[in-house]
Amino acid sequence: MSIEKRRFIRFSLDIPAYQFNKNDEPFKIMVRQISIGGCLAELDENILIGEEFRLEFTLPNKNRLPLYGKAVYHFGSKGVGVQFLNISRFEQELVG
Repeated sequence: MSIEKRRFIRFSLDIPAYQFNKNDEPFKIMVRQISIGGCLAELDENILIGEEFRLEFTLPNKNRLPLYGKAVYHFGSKGVGVQFLNISRFEQELVG
């Protein structure tokens, strides 16, 4: 996806997070880019486009931020593009 198509500016970073599967089991992942609209994450390569799941980020103050996302694009070995779903303004401020 080209930068011109993005609605929000993404920030490059490397932060650990958790992806929860349908059985609510956590899997440690790495988030490589993030914006208030979504992120680029190293998710399970078998995740299907359109699949929805919960992500959980640990904030600098050690609180956890649970967000819901949907896989929208595979970027090969770089990861999966995730669109955040139903993100509140407060959550946007924490992410952005």
